[in-house]
Parts: sequence; C-alpha cells; structure tokens
Amino acid sequence: MKRKAMSLIGLLLMVAMVLSLTGCNKKAATPEETTEVTQQTVDSPYELNMKNYESFIKSLPEGGYYAFAAMDKDHDALLVTDAVFQDGGKTLASEATVYGYDKDGNIVEYGDVIGGGTAYPLSVKDNNLYFGNKTSMTKVTIEEYRNAMRIVDRQTEGAALDALYNEFETATPVEFTKVEGSTIPGPTLYEGTWAEKTSERVVIVVEPTVEKGWFDVTITWREALPQKDLYTMRAHYQKDGSLFYDNCRYLVRTFDDNGKFKDDVKYTNGSGILKLKLADKTLYWTDYKLSPGSNTQAFIRNDSLKIETVTAKSTTRTTTKKAETTKSTKKAETTKSTKKAETTKAAPTEEDGQNPVMNFIGRYGSGRCTIDVDCQGKKDAHFHVTWASSAAEVSEWTMSGTFDEGSRSVRYNNGVKRTTVFNEDGTVAVSTVEYTGGKGTFTFHDGALTWSDSQEHVADGMTFTY
Repeated sequence: MKRKAMSLIGLLLMVAMVLSLTGCNKKAATPEETTEVTQQTVDSPYELNMKNYESFIKSLPEGGYYAFAAMDKDHDALLVTDAVFQDGGKTLASEATVYGYDKDGNIVEYGDVIGGGTAYPLSVKDNNLYFGNKTSMTKVTIEEYRNAMRIVDRQTEGAALDALYNEFETATPVEFTKVEGSTIPGPTLYEGTWAEKTSERVVIVVEPTVEKGWFDVTITWREALPQKDLYTMRAHYQKDGSLFYDNCRYLVRTFDDNGKFKDDVKYTNGSGILKLKLADKTLYWTDYKLSPGSNTQAFIRNDSLKIETVTAKSTTRTTTKKAETTKSTKKAETTKSTKKAETTKAAPTEEDGQNPVMNFIGRYGSGRCTIDVDCQGKKDAHFHVTWASSAAEVSEWTMSGTFDEGSRSVRYNNGVKRTTVFNEDGTVAVSTVEYTGGKGTFTFHDGALTWSDSQEHVADGMTFTY
C-alpha cells in the first residue's frame, strides 16, 4: 500500500512538472482574442521627395516637367525641364536644371546638365547623374556639404569613354512628370508671334536669347507704313510667369519713297510687362512708361503672320550686345555727332531724363575677358562678363547696380557666376552656377573700365579698353 501511495505521488509530481514546462497551466487563447501589434507608416522615396519639394513643385510653371534623381547621399535632387521626349511610354529628357538641398537645408539651383538627344537620356546610378552625346559622357554628383555639383568623371575619347558609356548603359533613365494645374506660364510658351486681338495690326515677336531666361521682344505695326512705332526690348522671365523689361527703346520710324528710313528715338528706358494668361490663352502687354495700369493691350498667338520691313531679327536692339555694342555699330548709331543731331548737345544725364550710363555702353576687353555694359532703368547699369579660360570652358558673370555720376562707378551685390564646359562639337556638356550674391565695383575711365571683384579678385590690376 505504501509502495502504491509513493507511485501515485511520483506520478502527480511528473504531471505537475510537465504542465509547468508546457505552459498549459496558462489560460488558452480563444479565437476572438487578438495580439496587439504596433504598426509604423514609412514614406516611399517618391512620397518623401514630394514632401521635401512640394511647395517648390507647386511654383513650377505650366509646360514644364520635373523628376527626382538620386544624386546626393542625403536628399534626392529635383530635375526640371521643358524639353522631354517619349521612349517606350516613358517621359525622358536629355537636359535639365538641377535643384537640391544645400548644407543649410535650403533648396538651391546647382546648375544645368545638357546632353545630346534622345539616345542619351538623363540616367542615375550610385548617386551619380549621367548625361552625354555621341562624342562625350559626363557623370556628376551633388556634394551637399560643399553646396556644389561636382563632375565625377568626364570622357571624350578612347577606352575611358567606352567604359563610361558602359556605365551609362547600366544606369536607370530618369522619368519625368508633367506639371499639372499650374496657373503660371512657362517661359517657352511666350516664344513666337502674337497679333493684336482686335485688328491684328500690331504684332509682338518674342525670341529666346542665348542667355537663359532672357527674351528679345519686338513690337511694331505689321503692314508697311510711311511711319510706324517700333518698340524693342530685352525681357526677363519672372517667378510669377511674366516677362519684365526696363530697357525698352521706343522710336518712330519714317520711310521715304526709296524705302530708306529715319528713326526718331523717343526714349530708351521704358519699362513694362508681358503676361500670358493660360485660361484664355491671351498675351497682355502693359506699358509702364506712358499710362501705367491703363495702357494694356491683348494679343493672341498667330505664328503664320509675317512682319513687313521690320522683323525681330533685322531690328537693332539696345540690349542685343552683338548687334549693338561693336565699335562699328556704335560709330554709326551713338557717335557724338549723331547725338548732337538727334538728342541734345550735352551727354545724357539723369537730370534730362536719360540714363547717364548711355555714355559708357558697349564692349570692353582685356585678353580673353570681355565686359558688355548696358543701360537698365533710369540710372542703373547691367554688366555681362565673359571669360574663356580655354576653348572648352567659359565663365560668365551677370550683375547690375546704380550708377554714381560723381565717381563714375557702379557698385553691385547681386553678382551671379556660371561656368560652362563644352563638348568637342561645341555643344554644352555642363553649366554650373558657382555662386550668387557676389559683390564688387565697376569704374569707368576715359575709354576704359576697371573691375574690382570682391568675391574672387579675378580682375585685380586689369584694365578693360573699349
């Protein structure tokens, strides 16, 4: 009996041990019971990019396209273009302007990348952006800590070029998305011929210049007349989608029986805007010089029109430097004898309503560097500096400031430097903004100009002659 009792006790101990090991002494879960799981929502790369660039994308103009490109270890870059093509249902591009974050968390423009056609779409791989053409290939990356877009590799011949082509072929083409619902017209939408909405007598011709964002504009009467008004200006594309100008040259052109003409210049510093409204596809021209706010005319696109006698290409512009600032043109148009006959005996000054910079406009040069000077507004001067360091690389500066008649100098604090690298065939390989907000001073001397550049001191000791 005692042995049976011990066996029973041992059996009970074994059962208790098994239950403790298997957890069967715990309450069993019922089908209705669930386990609580903490879930986290993670943004996809596209969603994250849209959050980062949302406000910037909303400001992009109609007619443009944007894309994201992994070319920075911390943030994807934003590519913006208005020149796309279709390939297998994908919207691609071979050129674009690159935007990205700087080291302070601001969105900045890093420069332009320009390839050579549909065979070479912009492509990304390993935080590098590839672009090129049949004779060259380049890959660039953004170095956020330096606020710079750096050329990682660029090849133009031989085995090294073949190797870079092979890299490009394994990269992923960048797909672009069209800007939708914007009320801001893109710059390319202005290009072409516009006729006055009511009679088509007055015509506006808008042509792009080689300088990004700038347009040559001619406004005149379409038919040949014994006398007609002629407005010529260079306008700049604004963030609000308008074209603004403050350098309009207005003259009355009178023709004789032999077709020769004489110009009576009324003013040279007119200002105003051209504004395209997408809703009614109408271009509105507002002239600020004569009747600000009330002198607005409406135009509609009509590229089939031809302008007799005067065209945008044949008209001399006060702001088209190659056409107007050469020595031969200046002798023909702005010699002292011509000014005495057409304007006043004295040189232009602010007091007589003319921009005193008119006395100094033209092209000045020293070695490989040229400086083009032009009027801007009533008392300001605009400078365009071109410096060719080699046949394949050119640096350009643009800046403007107010002319001081006492010292005959112009101080500026808005200098922009852009460096452009060219392919062997003359096409642009890469164009990069080096800096903005540059400061310095231009000083005019008798037939000469000096430039004090506070940013890099590139022209110290140099004299630029007319």
